[in-house]
Amino acid sequence: MNSRTVPPLGLDPGVGPAAIVGAVVAGPPGVPFKGMAVHAYDADQSLVRETQVRLEGDFELTGLPPGDYTVKFLGGATGASDQWYSASGPGHPATVITLAAGSIASGIKAGMTAVASR
Repeated sequence: MNSRTVPPLGLDPGVGPAAIVGAVVAGPPGVPFKGMAVHAYDADQSLVRETQVRLEGDFELTGLPPGDYTVKFLGGATGASDQWYSASGPGHPATVITLAAGSIASGIKAGMTAVASR
């Protein structure tokens, strides 16, 4: 995760609820980022927030209470496979993101791959 001095996408660090922001930085050839979703799960693996990835690949999960979260990227109908965010890269266990009140976790990125054909 990266800390930023300039709030991304108009968020105010240190004020109000927390947020997780980032981007899908790569996808299967010819697959648009729009149509992909991002979910935030709490420590009990309950879905807390979900959002759609914008056409440019960026996303915001806002309004999060303080706590520990894991983030899942979902390919939806785009043909990209679902994956958990891992700071160690694809195929590694999900990275837990700890948020304090008003904090912003930025730099959360995923490179999506095509669903393997069976």
